[in-house]
Amino acid sequence: MCAALSLQIYIYKFSLDVDVKNAIKVKTKKVKIISVLARNHE
Repeated sequence: MCAALSLQIYIYKFSLDVDVKNAIKVKTKKVKIISVLARNHE
């Protein structure tokens, strides 16, 4: 019971970590796209 609970918490933390990393990647991609568009617009 206790091991299963700690495993669930570990998986939850891991998936949160992955979500955060993906969010950062998406943000940097958006910023890159915006900067490229801005450069092309000048």
